[in-house]
Formats: sequence, C-alpha cells, structure tokens
Amino acid sequence: MKGVYYKIGEFARLTGYSTSTLRDYERKGILLPHHKSPYGYRYYSHEQYEQLTKGILLKPITEKNKDSG
Repeated sequence: MKGVYYKIGEFARLTGYSTSTLRDYERKGILLPHHKSPYGYRYYSHEQYEQLTKGILLKPITEKNKDSG
C-alpha cells in the first residue's frame, strides 16, 4: 500500500467529523476505511480525506434527502 494513511482519530481531526460519525458512515456503507489492520484499526487514505472535505462522498446523500423531503 502506497500513499498517506490516517488512523480514525487523525482522520476525524483533519476532517472535523467525530470518530463516531465516521464509524456510523462505515456501518451505513457511506465511507469505508481504506483498510483495517489485523487488530481492527481503521485507516483512511488522503484521497478519502480530499473527497470528504470537498463533499464528493456526501453529495448523493444530501440529494437523496432533498428528494424525500
């Protein structure tokens, strides 16, 4: 694996999302960790950081909520 990876706590601080929100996104299939260690640590990529901070990942969710509301 090449690139920059962040543990969930680091990723939460960088993005402004709480670790519980990131875990919730994982449960819902919105944002899965890039990979998990054998010990269960979640790692997120720098690309995921860029997508999340630019709203790319959440755009379909907000559009879905607009349609249902």
